[in-house]
Amino acid sequence: MKTIKLLAILFLLAILIAACSDNPANEDIEDPIPEYNVHFTHTPLALPDDLVQIAPQGIHGPPNHTVPRAHIGMEYLDTNLPRDEWNLRHVPVYAPADGFVRIAFRGDDHQIFVGADPAIPHSHNSNWYHIGHILLRDDIDVGTELKAGEMIGTTSLLATGIDFGVVDYSLELSYINPERYTDRWRYGANPLRYYDEPLKSQFLALVDREDQDKYGKIDYDIPGRLSGGWFHETLTEFEGSQMPEAWSRNLAFMYHAKYPDLKILSSGGCDDCPLPAFGWVVHPDDPDWGEVSVETGPVIYRLYFGFVDWENEQWFPPAFWAMVELFSDGEMYLEAFESLQEAEAGFTGNRVRYIR
Repeated sequence: MKTIKLLAILFLLAILIAACSDNPANEDIEDPIPEYNVHFTHTPLALPDDLVQIAPQGIHGPPNHTVPRAHIGMEYLDTNLPRDEWNLRHVPVYAPADGFVRIAFRGDDHQIFVGADPAIPHSHNSNWYHIGHILLRDDIDVGTELKAGEMIGTTSLLATGIDFGVVDYSLELSYINPERYTDRWRYGANPLRYYDEPLKSQFLALVDREDQDKYGKIDYDIPGRLSGGWFHETLTEFEGSQMPEAWSRNLAFMYHAKYPDLKILSSGGCDDCPLPAFGWVVHPDDPDWGEVSVETGPVIYRLYFGFVDWENEQWFPPAFWAMVELFSDGEMYLEAFESLQEAEAGFTGNRVRYIR
């Protein structure tokens, strides 16, 4: 009899456990990720007086921005003017949307990340925006709630405007090894896409880019092709490949952000890199990055310091001849030569290996 009673109790207990396991209210789940809807309603620099030009996504500037930079630049002066005509000054900066300060960096100038309330669990996994080259108000710190249109500081004197970017975790960019990139690149979006009309059109009219697509591009990786970002063979660990201390060991086969038909070989210029730190202009007749595969074999590119008047055949000797060969989807070699004759002789022991 005792055995029967014990079996009955165990049976009822099993039913109760099964019932609880099917009840969502009893599931042991993590707190949900708070939603932060990136939607901008205000301009960070006042229109039309303080915002005169916008730099698109994808600007290069080795060694700091060897791969295309993920943010845009909102400028209060025309950077196409000679530098001795630049009037650097403090211009008011405004919050483009409501949000909470997630991170605030204060150094020579400041940087701010804004999104969901950092006091909420998992808020770091929700979307956010960032503004750099700003001097923040003294009372702004992590957790401060900002309102759209609120003045949050001024521009610093270290730049001609502000950096402005969005991290949108719904994006899927074409990076072959996304782990190489911090979230600002891996999920980097152009903030102009998050405005409504009429502000969006006003902004796009100010973008300094000679193309119908005014947004720009940062992800040029193509599997099995030369195009896109590469990393010096010493950067074996994915994490940290896009941190400042690694920028000089980055390399990018990309296109110019302002003149998107112009090929650029952007070199970080580390001590044991084959090329100095520069965004080298490539002759337009040389093969496009997306055409070069393992089957292509070695390719020689002519590299120039700056723009050349190709149409009128104003030729200048290249600064370097770069030999490149793709050995596999994730491995290529690069060597720079000071003459075509040296390059045509082929690789030497000075070639440098880059990896994805």
